[in-house]
Amino acid sequence: MTCRISRTTASRREHGRHCQSESRHRDRDGGHSEARGKMLLLWLVGSLALHAWAWQRLAVRVDTGKLTKRRALVRYAGWALTPLLAFVGFFLAAVGLEEWSGMALIGESMARATLPIAVLLAGLAGTAWIAFAARCALIKNARSRDA
Repeated sequence: MTCRISRTTASRREHGRHCQSESRHRDRDGGHSEARGKMLLLWLVGSLALHAWAWQRLAVRVDTGKLTKRRALVRYAGWALTPLLAFVGFFLAAVGLEEWSGMALIGESMARATLPIAVLLAGLAGTAWIAFAARCALIKNARSRDA
């Protein structure tokens, strides 16, 4: 942020105080952005863990013939989109609480980062789903192996 008080309308002392308060605000926000970065890393790691778990679970069920390939693809799409839907849901709930209570729960940097994070999670879900579809295409039907 730049100082918006012009030196012609305010004394130099007021100008100095205003600029100092802005720099303190930036320093405080910088400390919170580190915590937000760790939180976003946790979302990403949790998302990857969920993808790996769903991949393994559904691939085994398709391989053994307990689940059709089509149903596995639909279920994997649901599991792949879960982190995105949870993130957007928590964000919208926090925004609703902010409006209802009047307290600031989401910082400006987090609000600005919401769309890129949602796009990242959607891209991860789409890429993982395409890879899972390729994996399912390689699985031969369980009945054909028994014959």
